[in-house]
Amino acid sequence: MVLIIGPFFSGHLRPEDTLQGRAAMLSNMRYHTSVIIALFSALGVLGSSGKKLMRLGAYADRIADTERAVRAIAHSTDEGGRWPAPRAGIADPIWEGSRPS
Repeated sequence: MVLIIGPFFSGHLRPEDTLQGRAAMLSNMRYHTSVIIALFSALGVLGSSGKKLMRLGAYADRIADTERAVRAIAHSTDEGGRWPAPRAGIADPIWEGSRPS
């Protein structure tokens, strides 16, 4: 509040004692209020952008892991494009259903 109304009552923006001077003061107060609100809003956006960047970095890591897993699966097929037989006692973490034939 002090940032908004302080200069109008004790600073260089003090209005004249006329009706037009007071109207100009109210107009300037509205403008200064909107500028200060926009600045604090921008500050809030900047404060939360670091967290969003961290989240995007985590998603990028997950996508890279998925890409490596897909490439590993693609290299594990034989020349005919069929899947190798599963090894006994080892669960396949990629497929939950039946394997494609």
